[in-house]
Amino acid sequence: MFGDNITVVGVDYSYNERIRGTRGLSWYVGVGPQASFIDYGKWHGDWDDDYHWKDGNTHTHFAIRPALGLEFRIPSAPLAMHFDWKPWWNLSHGSNFEASRFSLGFKFVLK
Repeated sequence: MFGDNITVVGVDYSYNERIRGTRGLSWYVGVGPQASFIDYGKWHGDWDDDYHWKDGNTHTHFAIRPALGLEFRIPSAPLAMHFDWKPWWNLSHGSNFEASRFSLGFKFVLK
């Protein structure tokens, strides 16, 4: 993921299982590490709490991202869509947990 003065890199491992009686619908559960590279010196906001700094330095945050979701693969095309709950557990710089994280995505399926 890329944003204003932030780059996030992550890897996910997931266990997928088809839902019986459906065509292309499956559920999955997974987990993966994430690293966020943030340049706080360029941020212009109201970040004055214990977790964020305005010291002009670049900080790296390490996190764990569990996931629970649904995926629909289009049977006649190499495309899929997913919706998941993906909370964020920061393990560095004032560890905190954010449960209200969701994602909606579109994928190209290689297999």
